[in-house]
Amino acid sequence: MPVTNEITIVVGTTKVKATSKGGATKNGFVFLDQLRRATIKVFEEMLLDDTIQNRRHMEVLGQHLYAAIFDKDVDQLLNKKLSEVQSGRLRLQLQFEKDVDPEIASLPWEFLYSPTRQDFLATDVNLVLSRYMELDEDREVFSQCDRPLRALIVISRPNDERTVLSKEVVNAIKSLNVEGQESTIALEVVDPPTLQNIEDALRNHQPHIFHFIGHGKYDPVKRNGHLLLVNPNTNSSDPCDDSTLIDRFRDAKCFPRLVFLHMCEGGASEKDASTLQAFSGFAPKLIHAKIPSVVAMQYPIKNEHARDFSLAFYATLADGGSVDEGVQEGRRKLDLNRRSRLFGTPVLYMHSAEIGILPKPPPGAAQTASTAGSPTNGLGVEKAPAQSALVTTPPDPASIIKASEALSAGIKATEAIPDAVNKKKLRQRLFKMKKDIKDKSSTDIFNESFDAWQEETDPAVKAVWELIMEEAS
Repeated sequence: MPVTNEITIVVGTTKVKATSKGGATKNGFVFLDQLRRATIKVFEEMLLDDTIQNRRHMEVLGQHLYAAIFDKDVDQLLNKKLSEVQSGRLRLQLQFEKDVDPEIASLPWEFLYSPTRQDFLATDVNLVLSRYMELDEDREVFSQCDRPLRALIVISRPNDERTVLSKEVVNAIKSLNVEGQESTIALEVVDPPTLQNIEDALRNHQPHIFHFIGHGKYDPVKRNGHLLLVNPNTNSSDPCDDSTLIDRFRDAKCFPRLVFLHMCEGGASEKDASTLQAFSGFAPKLIHAKIPSVVAMQYPIKNEHARDFSLAFYATLADGGSVDEGVQEGRRKLDLNRRSRLFGTPVLYMHSAEIGILPKPPPGAAQTASTAGSPTNGLGVEKAPAQSALVTTPPDPASIIKASEALSAGIKATEAIPDAVNKKKLRQRLFKMKKDIKDKSSTDIFNESFDAWQEETDPAVKAVWELIMEEAS
């Protein structure tokens, strides 16, 4: 559905001003007394620990947030404008004044819940929610680019961090190009992501989108967040702060239109409250460095869930949708399958007049999204259909070789499992699968590994199944 109107909610320390695109304005007040702040803080701690499993608890948090900035008049303006976009969408941008209390700006506003609509604004089908950042310069028009869309994906797998799954995201983005049609996307992957490799790729590819897949951490001394790149000498983590990344953009004379920070769960500080500070500060600094839009994660997110979001996001862009529409669709996808905090994890920061990156595809064009209309497994990946029992054709030899290589990689990876009993059990299972490989394709291995991954509770063993799925896909 197209965006047909827009409301900007400007939040100060004590006052709120809501203005529609047509000029209608309502003024209100911020209602955040000491008790409400303390209540929201308790919910924030539960969100960080991922201990909220009851939908009603998130609704209560969302109503507290909503009541804090949507008084009667502001609420009426929002609902009035929503009623006017019956066949479209309303763009809702939250803007925080420069002198606003930082504690207000850092609250998890993506959990706003409207009692009138009985829905979270971040998943409402008639809304697209983002955070707008005001700068001293005019808003940049985020105009549509000529095809193909250039995307640079930085995949960071330092050897001292948990496994990062990326192949399915990369393949899904590649599949946006339909054979026989004009290319939708030109994709370059930086792996391993050293600072020099990133700068070279930025200079040579000049991407519209910079997409980081990996881990991050927070430095409590310097009080800033870092992306974990790869040290070229040790292959271990190499922290990269916002100013270092911005310098790479500047030196390469390339400032992407969108930076996507796809942060994976697994870092040592993922349960530390300071993680919130790490990336709530990283994204706005990129906006101040002339990046028009930044997508970031405000809570730790598992590989498979971040991948779910990415697939829905890029599918929306490929169909001519805007960045904020893509984020809204990604949130809805997360909330459709898992009734937890996930939908409120992605945050979109903007300083642009958003109209979309790619033009709409011509009428009648085939769907470009690789997962459109297809059932997915719990990883957000299409679980390839098992062959029918009536099919007697043996698996393709190339697929058997790929399956064998995936199992070999898995057997080797079992050495990292600390629990001796679990290590022995898994090695025995993998050796049996490898022995029976003549009857299995890479698709069979992927699906069998996924089923095992779902049932497993030991993180080290799950990491091995993740590696096998990565190699088999």
